[in-house]
Amino acid sequence: MKFIKNTKQRHIILNILTVSNVPQTAEDIYIKAILIAPNIAKTTVYRNIDSLFSNGIISRYRFDKDKYSYELNTNVHTHYLLCKKCGELTSLKKCPISNLENTILKDTGFNVTNHSIELFGFCKKCKS
Repeated sequence: MKFIKNTKQRHIILNILTVSNVPQTAEDIYIKAILIAPNIAKTTVYRNIDSLFSNGIISRYRFDKDKYSYELNTNVHTHYLLCKKCGELTSLKKCPISNLENTILKDTGFNVTNHSIELFGFCKKCKS
């Protein structure tokens, strides 16, 4: 990861993601950013999101086929369950494939360095 300058705009985006308990779309981040800095341009927010992602500072998820959601990149990665009916987003407490990664390494010598899983279905309320 290379050093990137901590601009006012990046600081705003990172603060928005810090206080959020679920990943945010770029549009969600922009809407919250203009409440803090009314003159911030949409392109500035999107460009900074791309830079933060490219430099590994934020993580990206695709919960919707047309857009990504973002959260701060922490040492503990998270997987999410997304209800297709109500849109509820639930994070898994434990990575469901860490054992699979170990098996792959043992069986093939292939060292998995990262992965991404988003699971779609229906939550308890919506499945009935």
